[in-house]
This record gives sequence, C-alpha cells and structure tokens, in this order.
Amino acid sequence: MRKLIVGMSLFLMMFAFIGCETESEKLKTPMGLKVVALSEDSVKVSWGIVENADGYRIYYNEENSINYASFEVASAYGPNYITITDLEPYTTYYFWVQAYGYGDSSDFSSSKSCKTKIQTPSVSVSQKTSTSVTLCFPLVDGAIKYSIYVGTTSDKSQAKFEQMYYPGNSLLNIGELDLSGYTRGKTYYWFVTAYGEGIEQSVEDGMCGLTLK
Repeated sequence: MRKLIVGMSLFLMMFAFIGCETESEKLKTPMGLKVVALSEDSVKVSWGIVENADGYRIYYNEENSINYASFEVASAYGPNYITITDLEPYTTYYFWVQAYGYGDSSDFSSSKSCKTKIQTPSVSVSQKTSTSVTLCFPLVDGAIKYSIYVGTTSDKSQAKFEQMYYPGNSLLNIGELDLSGYTRGKTYYWFVTAYGEGIEQSVEDGMCGLTLK
C-alpha cells in the first residue's frame, strides 16, 4: 500500500511538472504595440519581439472589435514592424497583434488606435481672363481650411502665400476660387494644402500649373 501511495505521488508530481512546462512554453502576448500614420492611406505598425514565435498577425478594423477585422502576416525572421496600405483617408483604425508558432497562438494584444492623414487635395486651374484664373479643388474629409500659394516655378519654397480658404456651406464638395493680378504670357504654379484640427495637414500639396495667354 505504501508503494502504491509513493507511486501515485510521483505520478502526480510528474504530471504537475509537465503541466507547468507546457504552460511556460505558451507564446506570450506581444507588448509595445505602436501605430504611426504615414500618409492618407498608410500606417506603420510595430511591436515587441516574442520568444519562440514564428510570426505575427496584425489585425485592423474601423471598429474597436477584433470581429471581422482584416489582418496582415509578418515573419518573426524579419523586422518587427509592417506598413499597412490601402486604408481610407482621415479614418480612425484599431490595431491588434498576435504571435503564432507551431500549433500555438498568443492572446491578442490590447488595441491601439490611429487616424490616417488628411487626403492631398486634387487641384485644377482654368484661365478666366488674360490676368485671372479659376482654381478648383474637391474638398477632402476632415479639412477645415486650405492654404493657397502661388509661384512661377514648381518649387513651393519659392512660392508666395496667396490666401487661406475656408469652405462655405453653399459649396457642394468643391472649393472654387477666382484669382487675379497675374501677368499675361507668364507661367504660374498653385499649391493647395489641406488642414484639419490642430496641426494635422495633408502630407503633400496639391499642385497645378498654367501659362496665361
């Protein structure tokens, strides 16, 4: 009877040891998730390395829910960051990261949110008179004002500030300005930057050029 009890005790100790070993080998949840907006349709996602992971799944969704989220896959043998593209401009997305290995996956990380940048305005110009033009640009989501610069080269650093434009209620998604005071026969370039709340602005300027006849 004593031998049976000792045998059972050894068996339970071995089972507990194996159980603890299995639990310790479970992949840890990735930490340090960071998301930075790069442009109107792309973000950079980075995370902390997980030991024994073969790769990572990066989930993203417009709602703070992992359900129906899209995902990208990154190898553990590459950099611990990824660029996600083809997103909507000026839209808030939520992100999660999960490590995976052979037959195992970690828990999801806590979510991080990030808003993509304001879209670059699309700009066009038409001649009105020999010294004036009409500048047009579709209004972009999130923009509350637009700066207009004009110069005689395609280098904005050489351009001068023309005016700040604030969308009016009477305009249906179109910014339209009549600008004058130009010289016939000269080529001009116009630059339009969209601004949101705070310091948010489009990454690039919308630009167009025209030679007045």
